[in-house]
Amino acid sequence: MKILVKFPLVKFLEALEQIKNIDIVDLIVEVCHPIIVRQYAISFLDRADFLIGSTTALAEKEFRFKLSEKSHSTQHRVFVARGALWGANDIQMISRCDYLQSVCITMKFHPRSLRLNDPKLRELNDELLGSNEPRSVILFEGPARELCRVAPNNVNTIATAALIGIGFDQTIGRLIADSRYYSY
Repeated sequence: MKILVKFPLVKFLEALEQIKNIDIVDLIVEVCHPIIVRQYAISFLDRADFLIGSTTALAEKEFRFKLSEKSHSTQHRVFVARGALWGANDIQMISRCDYLQSVCITMKFHPRSLRLNDPKLRELNDELLGSNEPRSVILFEGPARELCRVAPNNVNTIATAALIGIGFDQTIGRLIADSRYYSY
């Protein structure tokens, strides 16, 4: 209740489709899941500017094309959160000057932190979880576009680097599960 008193213009929605019933919206910020981005971004742009936190959604070529078309046909803009990517502005600047030739980013997680869409990678990760010997395993190394498909919840930093750098197909992502990590 305190929020409502301090911010009388705050509206709470029970479903995202209700956004069309709100008169004034300046910015919608997404920090949920790439599925939400793919499902609602186009319609959100009818109402407001849109800040994407789940940048792995932008690895999908067709969706990114549709989103770009929509943003050019409306008065609203799409923004991309840089999230945990330190040096994002520098990467973007170097890329725009055409000096960036290769990018490889490694991300390590405790196996319990990973949400994997690929059955083989889940199996490797589960084996590591079940092992009595703490160690690290490279689960994936390859183009960021493919990595975004298999681990969309975990690799937004890599997706952002690909987006502002040399692209999803040229950026190499390496995903490591490491059971020696204490927190997850």
